[in-house]
Amino acid sequence: MTVREPLRDSTILGYAKRKLDNTLDPKYNLPVDTEFNRAFSWFANKDVPSVLQPLLQQYVKWTQTFLVDPRDTIFISHIIFSFAVVVPSTFLLLYRFNWVHAILHTVMMVVTIPPFILMLHCVSHKKTSKNGVADFLIHYILCPFYGQTWSTFYYHHVKHHHIEDNGPEDLSSTIWYDRDNWMHFAIYYFRFYFLIGMELPVYFYKKGKLNWGINVFVGEYLTIMFISSFFFVFDPRSVIFAWFVPLNFSRIGMMTGNWTQHAFLAQDDATNDHKTALTVVESVYNATAFNDGYHTSHHLNSIRHWQDHPEHFFQNIEKYKSEKVVIFRDCDYWLIWCHLMVKDYKWLANHYVDLTGKMTMDDKITFLRNRARRLTREEIAKCYPNYYS
Repeated sequence: MTVREPLRDSTILGYAKRKLDNTLDPKYNLPVDTEFNRAFSWFANKDVPSVLQPLLQQYVKWTQTFLVDPRDTIFISHIIFSFAVVVPSTFLLLYRFNWVHAILHTVMMVVTIPPFILMLHCVSHKKTSKNGVADFLIHYILCPFYGQTWSTFYYHHVKHHHIEDNGPEDLSSTIWYDRDNWMHFAIYYFRFYFLIGMELPVYFYKKGKLNWGINVFVGEYLTIMFISSFFFVFDPRSVIFAWFVPLNFSRIGMMTGNWTQHAFLAQDDATNDHKTALTVVESVYNATAFNDGYHTSHHLNSIRHWQDHPEHFFQNIEKYKSEKVVIFRDCDYWLIWCHLMVKDYKWLANHYVDLTGKMTMDDKITFLRNRARRLTREEIAKCYPNYYS
């Protein structure tokens, strides 16, 4: 059967608009290759020099003997990189502090923490290795090196956030805040930073999931105790740069990300995933973060494979248009968050994708500003009728 290569994020908008205009090449009606593989973030397998192709093919073939989904070779590449570079760098920094090394390690963390968190995100939703070894290495060995506490991400994101879906019982819900208010974000951020290890276990206890609550509490505070114990043995500067700088980078990244992903809500339809989660397309960020920009697609189906998000966007572009999904182009969550914090709606409007082609700049600014407003008590009661009962 003839198949085609999956559409890539870097050119997705043009294909989607041609689909809307009925001017699309018929070949894009062909089924997609469900085993298309990318072993690395920055380039396709076919772009690897020909002299290395036999080695690459053997590597891909080897990973596919134990991967649940043959397209996840890239996760193994990240694991290998972590043990070859990040872990040794961390222990060398602990053993002998050096300011140059500390700065270079920090730069490396800025670059590598986002893809690690998004890999953790993917394997939290779907097991990646048949024998569980790769999943164990990611969840329980590598997490502290990238600023993640044991178990917290999985239970908070999969067992809590996607269940409550940004509703009033979601501890990371944005409905209570004006998303363009930096003071509201500060409250949101510090609540998560200091209280998630206690509030989430209480939530699970109330829901009859005491064992999940215990796992969160133990994982969160055991990790903090573990990395803090290094202060008794190593130079405090080493410990700060090795463990606590990644912890803080990771947490600010997660919370600015979630804030932005759910920043533009339809106050009258807050349970509609098309109108509560935004989409970012044609972004360099998507190339290294497993298409994390397709947050609408992710909330519509949390176990959709990361490589399938652009295809879902393409195949359902009419729905995205009719539901007025908030779509941005050529940016990322961090940039959107920064411009929200200074209420720069002109910049946001310039990156907003109007699928109707009828909105003026003022229309876009008004639309985005209205969507960034917190929900009133009456709106929450209408969208979540059982919350105040």
